Amino acid sequence: FNRIGRDMEMDVQVTDDPAVSRRNHCSIVYDEKSRSFSVVPSPGSLTYYKGQLLEKATRMEAGDKIRMGGSGFVFIPFCGEERTWEEFAEV
Repeated sequence: FNRIGRDMEMDVQVTDDPAVSRRNHCSIVYDEKSRSFSVVPSPGSLTYYKGQLLEKATRMEAGDKIRMGGSGFVFIPFCGEERTWEEFAEV
């Protein structure tokens, strides 16, 4: 679970955009069983995925675009079919 927000306690910090929620604007979740990622909205925060309002957890693919507040991001996964978190746990 990678929580995104302005607070220093967030896993991903977007500190220069006051329109992003301080705590948990949305989250990016990795499912190790299916080796897939999803973006999960948080109540009270507007997140846009591929230009549409994100209303529920949605599976993501490499290159997908996310917008929150005045900030836009492109999703580039580290893990997937070709590598897993476990392979790098000992590095």
